[in-house]
Amino acid sequence: MNKALTREEIQEIYDNEIKKVSSISFTEAIAKDYSIWIKAQNRLLELYPELLNSFDPDDSIQSRY
Repeated sequence: MNKALTREEIQEIYDNEIKKVSSISFTEAIAKDYSIWIKAQNRLLELYPELLNSFDPDDSIQSRY
């Protein structure tokens, strides 16, 4: 994820990682999703610090759970 340079790249990496957890229990999937989402969201804020106080859902990585 550290090599991603755009919001779209981060979202794509997040989506690909989430596909890997689809065969585990729902509770474990949510925990893994949150962990991956936090990494993706942190990378997005590294690239676009001005989004830190944004409440627009389009300004964040979209969770799949």
